[in-house]
Amino acid sequence: MSIDKGMFNFQGVMDTFYAYQPGEDDSEGRAIKNSFMANMVQSGFDAQLAKGMAHQQSQIAQSNMTLAADLEQRNTASNMKQEFNYGMQSMGAQYEFQNQFAENQAKRDQAMVGVVGQDTRKTVAAQGSQDRLTTVTQGEQTRLNTQTAGSEQRKAIGAQGSQDRLNIGATGQESRKNIAASGTEDRLSIGKQGEEQRLTVGEQGKQERQTIGVQGQEQRATDTNRITTTGKEQRLTDTNQITTTGKEQRATDTNKLVTGGEQQRLTDSNVAQEGRKTIGYTDTVEAGKENRQSARSRAMARSF
Repeated sequence: MSIDKGMFNFQGVMDTFYAYQPGEDDSEGRAIKNSFMANMVQSGFDAQLAKGMAHQQSQIAQSNMTLAADLEQRNTASNMKQEFNYGMQSMGAQYEFQNQFAENQAKRDQAMVGVVGQDTRKTVAAQGSQDRLTTVTQGEQTRLNTQTAGSEQRKAIGAQGSQDRLNIGATGQESRKNIAASGTEDRLSIGKQGEEQRLTVGEQGKQERQTIGVQGQEQRATDTNRITTTGKEQRLTDTNQITTTGKEQRATDTNKLVTGGEQQRLTDSNVAQEGRKTIGYTDTVEAGKENRQSARSRAMARSF
């Protein structure tokens, strides 16, 4: 028997309904029981029919799918076969067309080559005729130009010779005039330069003699002042050095004695003070040590 009755206590309801036995005068109860049984029979019958129908429909569906797959495969294979055949036929036709086009193109190229060759030969023949005519004409013009150029050159050479003779005469006259004028100017310049150099040399000698005299006077005055000043400065320096050295030495000795004594007294006082502090600290440490040892001894004695 189930302990958990659920939210609606379906098991209890079913037990009560199945255990219920309507009496002879309970027509409603018999109707409900009969209706329930009829509904159960109908539901079971419908379930069995539905189950059989589902199995039958599943078999039919599988058969239909198998048939559809077979038809699809057959159709696909037939389509691929037809596409292959069409493709092969198309490639064959393309090959035939390309081959025929290539043959026709070769024939056209050969015919074109023949035509081009004929036109080239005609062009070469015409070009040769024109070149020969051009050469003859150029030769005639060259001879005429040479004759004309020779005549003009002879005339130009004659005129150039006349002009050169005239230019040489005029150039000689101008050169002679230039040489004469240049000689006169050079002589005047040389005389003027000599006069200026003599005056300059005289003035330089005068200035140098005056400069030498002034330098001698200054040198003598400088030597005299240097000797006098040096002697005075040396004597003053020696005196000051001796006086200053003695004063500094006495001051240094006095300061050393005073400062040394004060520092020694301070040092001795600090040493004594630090010694007393050290002794007191030592006594404190020793007393603490003895107290700790006594405490440990008492603790050990109590433990026994």
